[in-house]
Amino acid sequence: MSIIEHLVLGELSKQNELKAFGERGFHWQRGDDETRLWFQPTTAVADGFGLCATAFIETIFNERWPAPDDAALARMNRRAAFGCFFAENGRLGIRASYCIYEKEPASRWVAILLLRAMGEQLALGYGIVQSEFVEGSLPSNRSNLEYPRGWARAPNPDIFRESAERFTQAGLISTDGPHGLVLEVPLGDGPPSRMISPTAETALLHVSIDTPHPLAGVGYLATIALPYDPPRDAIPHWCRLLNQEEHKMQDFVPRLGAWGIRGLKNELVYSMFWPTDRADSQLDRTIMNWMVQRTFWLKKRYWSIGTGLVKERQNG
Repeated sequence: MSIIEHLVLGELSKQNELKAFGERGFHWQRGDDETRLWFQPTTAVADGFGLCATAFIETIFNERWPAPDDAALARMNRRAAFGCFFAENGRLGIRASYCIYEKEPASRWVAILLLRAMGEQLALGYGIVQSEFVEGSLPSNRSNLEYPRGWARAPNPDIFRESAERFTQAGLISTDGPHGLVLEVPLGDGPPSRMISPTAETALLHVSIDTPHPLAGVGYLATIALPYDPPRDAIPHWCRLLNQEEHKMQDFVPRLGAWGIRGLKNELVYSMFWPTDRADSQLDRTIMNWMVQRTFWLKKRYWSIGTGLVKERQNG
């Protein structure tokens, strides 16, 4: 058992309202809504960090919120926090997953992250769903959730400059500002940056701290925008497919956000929001690393130069 699993299960075992879920997990119910956390052993070959399991945190909502269609799910997922919305067996849910390593250098931080996700996924998810489907309910949900709307300890802009320099040294064009990082990942063979050519085939990655979540307050917002999107009617399908395929991966970056539809132009965008009012000196870099690795995964499996997303490369 990894240190992370020991810390998480040890803490959850102290909570009287939680019930065992299998041999390596717990669940709790609020009415007909259920949230569960469990550790699933991996069948992948262990790497140098000792890949050993995947932690899943999942909430299933009661039948008051029936499973919406792919387009409505994709719209909700633009506000993803603590996982992605999904539909299964006629029910609506939220799913997050996190690969666990025996040699994880930040075991305590990961354990806290998983405990937060289990504790907050249901309430925040319910607020997002209700605000999406019940007109005028967003202000009351924001008030009830009581997430901080201002920074108690704001990020130091110098941290963003240091992070941008590190990514640039690694061969990725990156810029910084007072509110975050911008980075480009080449998806084609042409210019490596849209600053060099506006038609450069690059994914545009952001990690910013100046865009509060409508319900979850201040924190770190990370996004991935592609140089061009699939046909509009195909975007909901792509959102569902990419979210499903990410959660199937046994050695992957954390799945705390989702591919969804953003804006009036119906852009296909990956979004992840981590609520916090206390900045961390390395969190912007950590989250951007997750976005970079996710983009390279998409490039390898689904991207065709000059065309965009293609299903034929799923096994590429």
